Amino acid sequence: MGWWTKIMGSGNRRSADHDGSLRKAKTLENGPPEFHRFVAQQELELGEDLPRGARHLARLLGAAASDSESLRLAEQYFQAVRDNPQELFSESQAGGKSCEEEALRAWLLARSGRLQEALELLLALVDAHQNASYLEAWVLDWLEVPGAVESLPGPMMLRLMSLVSQQYPEWRFVTNDQQRILNRYVNVMRRWKITEDQAEVAEMTRIEVLRKAGRFSEAVRAAEQFVRQHPGWCAFMSEALVRREMDQIDAAMDLFQRAIDCRPDDPAARLEAADMYLDREQWDRADASYQQVLDEHPEHSWALPSRWYVQWRQTDDRQYRDRIRKILNDDSTNQRARELSERCTPYLGFLPEPEGVTAEFLRTIRPQMEGTEPLEKEHGGVNAEFVLPMDYLDPPSSRLAFRMLAETYQRKARLLVQVRSIPRPDPRKPCRPVKYLLWTYHETEPAPAAPVPYPTIVQHVRELAMQPYEYRTSWASASRAAARLEATDAAGILAVMVHPPPLPEGQDVLGWLPRVQLAAALLLAQLDGDWHTSLRRDALLAALWGPADWTTIAAIIALTQVARRDRSTASDVREAFSLLAEHRPCDGTYCYERALLSNWLLLPDIPNKERRSLEKKLRKSKWEV
Repeated sequence: MGWWTKIMGSGNRRSADHDGSLRKAKTLENGPPEFHRFVAQQELELGEDLPRGARHLARLLGAAASDSESLRLAEQYFQAVRDNPQELFSESQAGGKSCEEEALRAWLLARSGRLQEALELLLALVDAHQNASYLEAWVLDWLEVPGAVESLPGPMMLRLMSLVSQQYPEWRFVTNDQQRILNRYVNVMRRWKITEDQAEVAEMTRIEVLRKAGRFSEAVRAAEQFVRQHPGWCAFMSEALVRREMDQIDAAMDLFQRAIDCRPDDPAARLEAADMYLDREQWDRADASYQQVLDEHPEHSWALPSRWYVQWRQTDDRQYRDRIRKILNDDSTNQRARELSERCTPYLGFLPEPEGVTAEFLRTIRPQMEGTEPLEKEHGGVNAEFVLPMDYLDPPSSRLAFRMLAETYQRKARLLVQVRSIPRPDPRKPCRPVKYLLWTYHETEPAPAAPVPYPTIVQHVRELAMQPYEYRTSWASASRAAARLEATDAAGILAVMVHPPPLPEGQDVLGWLPRVQLAAALLLAQLDGDWHTSLRRDALLAALWGPADWTTIAAIIALTQVARRDRSTASDVREAFSLLAEHRPCDGTYCYERALLSNWLLLPDIPNKERRSLEKKLRKSKWEV
């Protein structure tokens, strides 16, 4: 029985509040979604305190504006007060109405046919709180009604589309769901009648939405026409930003320079050019561009952390990374410092290479493998055998990496690992029963347990793995790839972790194989299906709880990103991590320790006591917190 049922009783409606528990529960303004839903439904059925029920309904919609059950409940509230929706908000409240309550009021206004009032209120809320969920969940449905866009004044549409363009990142960070939303807004924009006095700013906004939706051919045609008709800062910047996202660096820089010439005192164009160089790792040019801005604006909130990041990448000196974090500590609203701090963070901004005895051996042997001379122990076509004594069992993927290296360079070599002892709990065995098994063992020799996947699935994973890892871009790319697959492909995607595509030319196997495994995990994380009953959950937990391996690390990273983007999964992921931690071998090290502790700290809503414990373990292991 849920705790809210205990509060309310389980009898019929008349006896549900026989001891006044519902009225006592009025002090519980915070609680889980089930509590807010229960109270909202109770007040609607009792009809005694609809404003209070509306406050709980508003909290539900604030947490998940597109939730169908909550929207059905909102419709019931509307039907109950359709003659005067304002009566839900007539009760005086200390401190005024919350953002969620104002959003519900906007929804009711729109439902009453008062679109302009509703949109005015909602735009103010989104602008103040930077919450795009209402724009995605409600506003598009309002505007796609025939005649809706045409009924709105031009300045309001301009304000709306400006907010939309600000709320979404550049194309490389846009997920498949966000792309669908942006494409719907592109269709809305076609009905937007732009007046002459709005022309330049409106056209710049329209091109920005096209660019962020990834519709580059349309965006560049519109930008070229914009430059012809209104040559000036807005037009030059519009085309420059499209060219930048199309990787046309020289053309973009020429246009940025024209924008700089139009407004020499405005640092925006120079900063956009500097970001272009930073994102393409042209460190010297990025550094010079940021420094030009800092010469005029020494504490510029964007240029300063950006230059420290460039310095960190050039020197690997942690003092520059620490300066970025200090900026963020001093000003938690500095989004650029937050973004770059994450880029400096393992498993968010970069993927640490595998550690351990076998990994170090692979680094040592690689030059011999790549060379043209026979291996030191290879004579007359006879296989070279490398014997590697180890105190404890190594990750099975490290053996796979050796085989990939030998196959790539056509070497007749094999690795014989001599294991002194098997730790307890046995890392060859899953923590608990799993739906899929990745590895099987004959004594201490691992072999893939998963069947060979279809080539098309391998190709999807390969394309993702070819991209440099950075969690935002990698997550977005994986989301778009996942949209082309089915939930039933989960087992095949998982199998790519142990049947990887061949090592591409110029790639290091210690970078390539972990990226392949992570690409598969990120792809799995975004297949369709309700999380708690999905095949993607089964597949990721199979990698997490299966034999201890680099595949465990891939699952840890992917599950962390699932929890960061969908907080309703966070407790499930924490429990999964806890079970994995309990299965830690008593002796020796284990390959996923750093990844587990570091990513656990990234989960939302970690209690302070738990956070301190994780940080202490990281420090004890001599890894950076």
